[in-house]
Amino acid sequence: MNKMNATWNDLYEHIAKMSEEERKMPVLIWSEERPLCKEVSICIDNEDMCYDPEWSEEGCFLRSDYGGDVEDELEVALEAGRTYLFGD
Repeated sequence: MNKMNATWNDLYEHIAKMSEEERKMPVLIWSEERPLCKEVSICIDNEDMCYDPEWSEEGCFLRSDYGGDVEDELEVALEAGRTYLFGD
């Protein structure tokens, strides 16, 4: 499977076609900015994951972890309660 903008349903269908042995193997994540990583967590947070558009290269953070000015306008990258994968 090599699909841009894959959905959870795409992932579910792909996993259903895998052998039992493959499904027991660790999940791997790779990107151009990250080497192959097998320390992957399935996460759901109870608050929004945000970023500061003026400092978007700094990445995302939980809203309560924001250390900047309260008046800064943050953008929501991921709404609270949504499932995501995190590579450590």
